[in-house]
Amino acid sequence: MFQAFAKFRQRISSGPRDKQALAFLRVCTGLFYLYTGNQKLSNPHFEATLARILKDWAIHSPYPIYRQFLEHVALPHIHHIGLLVTDGELGIGLSYVLGLFTQLSAPCAVFMHANYLLGSQQNGPAATGINVAFMLIAITLFWAR
Repeated sequence: MFQAFAKFRQRISSGPRDKQALAFLRVCTGLFYLYTGNQKLSNPHFEATLARILKDWAIHSPYPIYRQFLEHVALPHIHHIGLLVTDGELGIGLSYVLGLFTQLSAPCAVFMHANYLLGSQQNGPAATGINVAFMLIAITLFWAR
């Protein structure tokens, strides 16, 4: 195992610094997604919590079309939405950490955070900022190939 880690470290550290920085950003972001996905997966009350959050988003959403989506699509299918959120975060995280299918997972991350942004925008600049930041990271990883 130590030999495999040493080879990986040598391969990463021997490349250009811009590629090293992108790899570091990709892996750290992937670990964050794995952490948040695992938190949702291990929480037996996640579905109820998600339903409460989506109801709050629907009440306070400044976008009528997004409110309609939450009320008529997301909330009636909360179980499936919960699976999509959890599996999406775990899938994106695994993809980023391993460096596989980043071209596919990065647009999924943009889509996921665009939905988070539309729903949580009324929660203030911190909620907006974190979602915009993760969207920019995903766009950067997609662009960098």
